[in-house]
Amino acid sequence: MYLEIIGLAVSILGLIAVLWQLGVVGKQLKLQNYSEYTRRYAEVVYRLPEIINDNEKFEISALNDNEREDFMRNQRAYFDLCFEEWNLHNRGLIDAESWRIWSGGIETALKRKAFIQAWEIIKDTTEYGPDFEKWVDSKVLR
Repeated sequence: MYLEIIGLAVSILGLIAVLWQLGVVGKQLKLQNYSEYTRRYAEVVYRLPEIINDNEKFEISALNDNEREDFMRNQRAYFDLCFEEWNLHNRGLIDAESWRIWSGGIETALKRKAFIQAWEIIKDTTEYGPDFEKWVDSKVLR
C-alpha cells in the first residue's frame, strides 16, 4: 500500500512537471510567432516610401513606374501579412491581445490614403476571399 501511494505521488508530480513544461513551451512558441510577425511587418514597412504618411501629397499615379512597382510589391506583402494575421485570429491560433495590437495597426494603416489606394488595386487582382475582403473594406476610412 505504501509503495502504491509513493508511485501515485511520483506519477502526479511527473504529470505536473509535464504540464508545466508544456505551458513554458507554449509561451515560447507564442513569443516566437509574435516576434516573427513583428519582424516581417517591420521589413515591409521599412521598404515603403515616407510619403505614404502624407495624406495630402500621396498619389499612386504620381509615382514613376519603378516607384509604383516597388510600392505595390510592398503593399501586396503588407496585405498578405494582414491576411495571415486575420486568418490566425479567425482560427483561434493567436491570443486576443496580439490580435488587438495587430488589428489596431491595420486599422491605423487603412486611414492612410496610400494604403486605401493600394487596397483598391490589390483586391481587384488578388483573391483573399470575401470574408477578409469585407473585413478590410469595413476598416477603410473613406
